Amino acid sequence: MRATVILVMLPLGVLSTVGLPRAPASSPEVVTVAVTTEGVRRVPMDTRTFSARWMPVNGMPPMVLAAKRTPGMVEPMPAPMPQARPQPEKQPEKVHPRATRRESNVCTRHGMRKQVTRGGRSWRCRR
Repeated sequence: MRATVILVMLPLGVLSTVGLPRAPASSPEVVTVAVTTEGVRRVPMDTRTFSARWMPVNGMPPMVLAAKRTPGMVEPMPAPMPQARPQPEKQPEKVHPRATRRESNVCTRHGMRKQVTRGGRSWRCRR
């Protein structure tokens, strides 16, 4: 009886201390700052807008770079040209032996014999 009263009083004591009003914690004042925003809109991509975007570049002739050579200048090694991969040799197709007809009886396949039980309603394999 005494233990029951103590167990009932325990949650009441905990809840009464948690429920007490507390002084609000001092927090720094929040300062608002105006921010400029930029809107984002969807631009449709199709052949007209793509070609219009690159139109000024399309009319330009290709650029030719020329470098002056000095007597002590070392010629840089040219980058290797990409080469086509060699085609792998075709392997002759393997001839698979035909599958032999498998025995339909599971017991015979495992070297046993089939024994019918329960008047033909079931069976089992016996050695």
